Amino acid sequence: MLFGHPRAGLRHDIPFALTEFERRTDGHLGPSVEILHQRTIFGFYAKFLPPTVAFSVEQLFLGTKHSFGRGKLGLKKTDQNRSSQLRFCQACLTEQQIQHSHSWWQLAHQLPTAFACTDHSLPLQIYQVEKYRGISRDFQLPALGAGSSAAMHIPLAVRQRLDEITKWGSRIWRDERLRLTDDILRWCYRLRAKERGWVAFDGSLRMQEMRDAFVSYYGETIEHFDADLLGDLAGVNGGFLAYLFRQAPSRRHPLKHVVLMNFLFERFELFEEVFHRVRQTLDFEGPLGCEMQLRSNQVELIQMVTDFGQSLSKAASALDTSVTSAARFIDKQGGIPRNRRPHIIGKTKEVVLRQLLHQGISRNEIAEKAGVRRSYIKDYLAKHPELKLLWESANNAKEKEKHRAQLQSTLEAHPGLPIKAIRRLPQNAFQWLYNNDRDWLREILPAIWKR
Repeated sequence: MLFGHPRAGLRHDIPFALTEFERRTDGHLGPSVEILHQRTIFGFYAKFLPPTVAFSVEQLFLGTKHSFGRGKLGLKKTDQNRSSQLRFCQACLTEQQIQHSHSWWQLAHQLPTAFACTDHSLPLQIYQVEKYRGISRDFQLPALGAGSSAAMHIPLAVRQRLDEITKWGSRIWRDERLRLTDDILRWCYRLRAKERGWVAFDGSLRMQEMRDAFVSYYGETIEHFDADLLGDLAGVNGGFLAYLFRQAPSRRHPLKHVVLMNFLFERFELFEEVFHRVRQTLDFEGPLGCEMQLRSNQVELIQMVTDFGQSLSKAASALDTSVTSAARFIDKQGGIPRNRRPHIIGKTKEVVLRQLLHQGISRNEIAEKAGVRRSYIKDYLAKHPELKLLWESANNAKEKEKHRAQLQSTLEAHPGLPIKAIRRLPQNAFQWLYNNDRDWLREILPAIWKR
């Protein structure tokens, strides 16, 4: 009767046919657009959509084509489990009952980022709604949920991370002016990653380093999210991380953005500073201005070499980049003089180089100790095949010893943790051993070969 549709009001997260609802209630409960944005979780999702896209999706929910709207918001797959839940704080229900003699669901508790009550600092309890083909079978009252729900029993460290995500979502939800579109967020993430040391000299992302830091930061919290939300973090692209940093055409779920924001930025105010700086740069200089900020190390390198007369190796070290990358960039510019390294063959440095190669240490260590480029070591070994075989044998023995110790240390620190979860932990060494030392791996983990 109210919606002109038998199922429109049974979508507790985002009901539809709201234009008809406004007409049949004579607008006494507010305009349909206001109801959609302020009384449903659509208002939170709309903050992550470009205005034109938000308007087109809005029209779908005001009418009856809600399934298309849900697809555009990412609610068909990623948020299927959470959209089937109603969440509440028992302390809030008790206070409502005492003060008003009745209780109600709070919209702030239904946001996709809500895991705790920001008023009482308590984990939210979950009431699983009985559904048929995605539609609730009936209207649900908080009193029913309080009698048949279960609280989230989670470790303290996990709870701390979920509380952080909740607070981020709450701040975003309360800020009516905030519009977090992909074109701005992508640059915010990339520039912050640069400040954290995860952007290489050429502007590319050090995805593996960032992924390891992400997994280390969230730890067991990762298991708390739906499996398809974060993707395969152990994969080459680091799961969902790569897509948020790239100019991907598809829409990303807001929870993914908030999880990444909380990891990259220590506090919300810091995010706001970067966000406003990026938006201003895009308005006046366009994407090229942000790209220049991302590659500011290249400008600094030229100044250090030309204006301050520093050696290329010293300048590269100060900018945390390899001498090879710095030299390649300087040579491409043309007309920039730089001091060349002295010859190595027949000098004391060659003796030191050969001694280090006999020890089997890594090329990075040899380059640092001998004061030569890593690429030079590769070329030197190519000209001395016998020395190359000797170094590879000694290096392989050292690598096996190191990776075995890493895996054993990881297994001891996480007893009983499934091997799938072990592989997600940073510095676990499993994949390297699987590729290079499988017989030893078979001895210490015999169970994984019997599946």
